[in-house]
Amino acid sequence: MRKAIALSAVICLNIAAGSASAQPAGRDSALEACVGIASDKDRLTCYDTAMGRAQQGAATSDLPAQKPTVTPEEAFGSESLRRPKEVREAEQSQTLDATIEEILTAARGELVLILNNGQIWRQNEATSLPPLKVGDPVVIKRGLIGSYRMTLKKQHRTINVRRIK
Repeated sequence: MRKAIALSAVICLNIAAGSASAQPAGRDSALEACVGIASDKDRLTCYDTAMGRAQQGAATSDLPAQKPTVTPEEAFGSESLRRPKEVREAEQSQTLDATIEEILTAARGELVLILNNGQIWRQNEATSLPPLKVGDPVVIKRGLIGSYRMTLKKQHRTINVRRIK
């Protein structure tokens, strides 16, 4: 096994050495000429030119990247979902007020609630609850260590939930 690893390392080094020597001779002198430039912007332009990178217009490179905005409602409870970086960084509120659009039951009897904002929340443990109806208001609050508690306003009950969509 050690011989195979050593052989692989030797092959990789030979490939790397071969690709380094395959660079044009003029490129090294062009890169060396860029070292002496004092201005950061001019030095970077020199390096880009020496390496053959396409020049981008100054108008596009000087503008900051526009980040899509995420509302606090969209970001609420999304820690357990795979999501883009901008959603993770979005400022999140501590509570969410919504109404129930649809009520489903999971295989083990847990409630699955679809809210009017499109989010889907699932009860963590099956417990008996007073009857729920479409249109009932709910409030979801952040708990400790990434947990969430849903208060069913009309039923005066609170259950542990997690967001599934």
